[in-house]
Amino acid sequence: MTPRILLVEDMPELARMLIVSLQLEWPELEIDVAHDLASALSSLAQKDYGEVILDLGLPDSRDEGPFAAIYKAAPKTPLIILTGGI
Repeated sequence: MTPRILLVEDMPELARMLIVSLQLEWPELEIDVAHDLASALSSLAQKDYGEVILDLGLPDSRDEGPFAAIYKAAPKTPLIILTGGI
């Protein structure tokens, strides 16, 4: 089974950089990208992921925040937090 991760990052150029870096190390890795929380939750409802790389500063995150929303949608999926600032 090919490993698959979900990258949740609202900055397209940073997402591209991360994809290139990850695929240089793991060429067989399948990476889906969501640029906002709503897209990430939709992707999690449709597919199983080995892990989620999550930017905390998403434009559409609300009161509960992206971490809580992703954890609620996929509680057994490992979550890596990636953010430029808190």
